[in-house]
Amino acid sequence: MKKQKVVGIMLVMFMVLAAGTATLAHMYGMGPGPGPLRALMELDLSDAQKAQIAAIMAASKAERKTAKQKHKEVRDILAPVLKAEAFNEESVRAAFRQASALMEDIMVIRVRIGNQIRAVLTDEQRQLMEEQREKGIAGMKKHAGFRETLLNTWLQTTSE
Repeated sequence: MKKQKVVGIMLVMFMVLAAGTATLAHMYGMGPGPGPLRALMELDLSDAQKAQIAAIMAASKAERKTAKQKHKEVRDILAPVLKAEAFNEESVRAAFRQASALMEDIMVIRVRIGNQIRAVLTDEQRQLMEEQREKGIAGMKKHAGFRETLLNTWLQTTSE
């Protein structure tokens, strides 16, 4: 009986997760469409703004490629400590320090390009982008709460 209850709860959790995946992906810009540029596409940009942003993106192509390569390096650095069978705090700290330097470079690139793009926008468009950002943060917090609820439910069912 207990096994059926656990299986039933897990099945319900799976169905909820499966149903919410597409919605969450869309909320976080991972659904169908251009991904990170989705917010810009919702701003009703003028032709001149589109041309300026296209020029910024073209000029930053090499930087964006560098950032993408650094992201891969970060994953390659962190993967061994995340997958290690035995925990070694010093290895984790060393990998994190190495990855942090790369993440700092990535953040500089990202912020530089973002600031150049925001300089092209009107005050109203910047306000709309801020509202979109706040909505995204609220969605992430809601999703984190949902995950915590699922974890707590699972912990309760396994401890009974």
